[in-house]
Amino acid sequence: MSLNLSQNELFKTKTVFAGLSSLPLLSSINLSYNRLSSLDDIFMHIGNVTELILTGNEISSTRGLDRLFSLERLSLDENNINNLANIAGIAKIPFLMNFDLKGNPYFETDDPSSCRTKVFNLFREVRCSNLPKNATFRDMQRLLPILDNELATKDELVALKDLTFRQTVISVDSMLPAASEKNTDSKNIDDSSEISVNMPDSGSGGIKRIVKSSPTKAAHFRMAGSASLENKAGKRLERFHCHVDSLFEGKDRKRRVGI
Repeated sequence: MSLNLSQNELFKTKTVFAGLSSLPLLSSINLSYNRLSSLDDIFMHIGNVTELILTGNEISSTRGLDRLFSLERLSLDENNINNLANIAGIAKIPFLMNFDLKGNPYFETDDPSSCRTKVFNLFREVRCSNLPKNATFRDMQRLLPILDNELATKDELVALKDLTFRQTVISVDSMLPAASEKNTDSKNIDDSSEISVNMPDSGSGGIKRIVKSSPTKAAHFRMAGSASLENKAGKRLERFHCHVDSLFEGKDRKRRVGI
């Protein structure tokens, strides 16, 4: 199910998304050329949408959009994004295949090719961290989204080798208080997983020490229904890879016939 609300001078998110949460089959929304500037709570209304067109609005940050984990296509071209840090959260969307950003002020402040490389680097830091050392450029390319209808080029993939997330976006850690400024009481907290208690020993008439292990912070809990979620995620990832492979095959075919 799709919904077209383009060119309606819409600017209040409460008005735009009122009642949409009751449409679970809604998969595509076109909100291009309105006056939207803030979408902080959008994930509460359209969490199942896979395509969202926001071309030609007044959006300067992707806050809220980065929690639409079902998105496969997101168009933010011709908006007011002027800082790479304002779109960093988008890289957390696991199945985003197509991402449009052209026509934003950010691409006017630097070399367009360099800007594209930095955007790809956001996704590389999240998606490519587990690639094996012998992975090829093509392996990396398959994990990156199609940016403004173009796959990452070989030159852009080579440039990614010289970039890190810290060089691209200001580290959050640098904005936090120094460790010495934090509450000193935290130094007395034992993060180990043992608790000891002295108890009377009825056998000897003395005191015995009982040590009990407690769960560590790294304990993982499996969510109900996670098996079906993992299966759905696997199918989406497979569909994404097939889509990228088909683009490669099309380019190879054109090259063979001399186009």
